[in-house]
Amino acid sequence: MTAEGLYKEAVRQDPHDLLALKQLIEHQARSLGYTLHELPVGVLYGQNGASAQQCSDLLRLLEEFEQNVMRCGQLETYIGLVENCAFHFTAYRDYLNANAAGMTYAAFLREIASAP
Repeated sequence: MTAEGLYKEAVRQDPHDLLALKQLIEHQARSLGYTLHELPVGVLYGQNGASAQQCSDLLRLLEEFEQNVMRCGQLETYIGLVENCAFHFTAYRDYLNANAAGMTYAAFLREIASAP
């Protein structure tokens, strides 16, 4: 079982275990941050670029993270990460689905930023 799995199990067994919840949040925050560390090249999933389906999976993980953060009263601490992840997981999925021939994700971001 992964570290995240252990933290999730601890929280599942004792929903009032704030220490386990905080450790889960910290682990999830590091994992989510990692997915963005290659920007503006793209979003990572593991060591590879994410697929459109994996971006959808990441959005579900982000939703779980946001629920945990709100439950622990730490939304202010992580709001920047939540907003960046929500934007890039969605935008990168849109970029992949657009099949923009020869366009990089950075160029795609410039294009959507200049759209009315």
